[in-house]
Amino acid sequence: MGLLSMLIEEDAEKLSTEKIKSFKGTPIAEALNAKLFIEFLELAGFKFLKFKLFSTLEINTFKGCKVVFTSSNQEIFLDSDTMEIVTFSSKKLKIGLTEFDVDLPDDLMKMFTNEKLMSITIIHRKNGVQLRVINQKHLLDLVSE
Repeated sequence: MGLLSMLIEEDAEKLSTEKIKSFKGTPIAEALNAKLFIEFLELAGFKFLKFKLFSTLEINTFKGCKVVFTSSNQEIFLDSDTMEIVTFSSKKLKIGLTEFDVDLPDDLMKMFTNEKLMSITIIHRKNGVQLRVINQKHLLDLVSE
């Protein structure tokens, strides 16, 4: 590896580590070695969920990922709205940050409001992480603002 490549890799490591360490928020779901944070966005009448996944799952794709919302009564499968997804990994922290958006359709909003949300699964290729929902009230507060 050349000197320039090493310097670029060191800078990327520093930026990723700082971004991960400085993040503040309330997790919506978690698994072993993974936490999911969600923000709500509304632009021009369209509603989105902005996902921030801290995990060991690396997603680097131009094809997006799938998200499965599972309640006690049903499953809703959605494709990410973001097609280009890159995980910012920190070797030092042994974790990465993956950010992407998902549309918030009415049926998902009804699930949040009327059913107990059990898990959120993020799938990329044949890999995935299933996260147990730990804070549905916070999620409902976000999307109800």
